[in-house]
Amino acid sequence: MRNSERGDADKDRLIGKALDVFENIGADLHYDKAVELLKANGCTVEGDKRVKFPRELVMKCLDMVPEKVQMYNRDGSEDDVPDR
Repeated sequence: MRNSERGDADKDRLIGKALDVFENIGADLHYDKAVELLKANGCTVEGDKRVKFPRELVMKCLDMVPEKVQMYNRDGSEDDVPDR
């Protein structure tokens, strides 16, 4: 297996594990409006703050992220941001 293939496999495994955490463990959110918004869009809520994110919703949201975002330093000059 070439290094790039191994790197891709590691990246895919890491993404899969992160999706498992979002889907099965979730996150405690303390902002009621956010909890209600997420619930209305397909997340499950346990108790009053534990939100679990369906894999499909996370992937849909990631697909909406721009390929590149321009960032600026405190002095107003452009800062390099790696592509995703």
